[in-house]
Amino acid sequence: DAFADLGAAQCGYCTPGILVTAKALLDANPHPSRDEIRKALSGNLCRCTGYLQIFEAVEAAMVKTTKQGKQGC
Repeated sequence: DAFADLGAAQCGYCTPGILVTAKALLDANPHPSRDEIRKALSGNLCRCTGYLQIFEAVEAAMVKTTKQGKQGC
């Protein structure tokens, strides 16, 4: 939901890889820093949005899952 809400998913080409990577990151580290998010996603290329919206979407997913008591996206 966070990716759609924040406009982090555009063309859809890179989105699956970014979502899977973000889920794995949040499963391993429920409270990553912005730098840890950046490092985890460094292998995923996106030419549509830039990365700020993607980082913000991962952070929003982190907050949402923390409030719900779950891990992941």
